[in-house]
Amino acid sequence: MTDLDRMDKLMGLLALAFTWCLMTGHWHYGEAKQLPLNKYLRPAKALFRLGLDMLRRVLKNGCAKNDQIDFQALLQVLSRT
Repeated sequence: MTDLDRMDKLMGLLALAFTWCLMTGHWHYGEAKQLPLNKYLRPAKALFRLGLDMLRRVLKNGCAKNDQIDFQALLQVLSRT
């Protein structure tokens, strides 16, 4: 990739995706004190990973009736940044 304009757009998109995952994890799990812990009393997953898992689940199963969180709620989380 030698086109700098395309690289700028790609970096902007990656920054937006990273921020969305981090904000979603923070929105759903709150402070780091409330994260699920493993047997060594350390967080089992990072806020980013928890947010990424939630976004993937909602995007993959967007029509699931038993899911309490929908895509519109996650878009509102993104609009807070």
